[in-house]
Amino acid sequence: MNDHTQQSFHRLEKLISQRKASQLISTKKISNEIKFLQSLIAAEYGKEREARYIWQDESIAVPAALKPYVIKNGKPFSTYTLAKGTRGNYCRESRSLNINTAYFDHAYYYKDAEGYPLMIVAHLYNMPNDLQLFARQNNLKSVIRRDWKSWWNPGGCDVVEYTRLKKI
Repeated sequence: MNDHTQQSFHRLEKLISQRKASQLISTKKISNEIKFLQSLIAAEYGKEREARYIWQDESIAVPAALKPYVIKNGKPFSTYTLAKGTRGNYCRESRSLNINTAYFDHAYYYKDAEGYPLMIVAHLYNMPNDLQLFARQNNLKSVIRRDWKSWWNPGGCDVVEYTRLKKI
């Protein structure tokens, strides 16, 4: 994690604390800045893994330095599409993506340079005991990323990265 990402995490944690502690500050302004920082950190995560983050919020501008690592207004993909390693199987609503929130809460989506699904990164409040079994049964590999703090809820969630186990 680079210095810029560390600074973004520090600012994110401060804003989340402010939002929880005060009703006097415009929560909309804070929420918008939190969303921006979460997207920024998600893109940095993808950059570190040579992946392109699907930046879904059209209202947030992508910083120039991260544009090569971002797919603006992209669509999330299903776990089946990730496991299969093909394009397609996109849905407009995340609840239609065949994603169990016990394993994929607060999911962020990434593609490779050719536009194929590469990974889904989830931020889990409660780590399921059968995480590895669930992943294998769905032709996925799951890795708990202890080297990264959650950008959804720093200190309150674990980061889990799902990738394709093997092409089917």
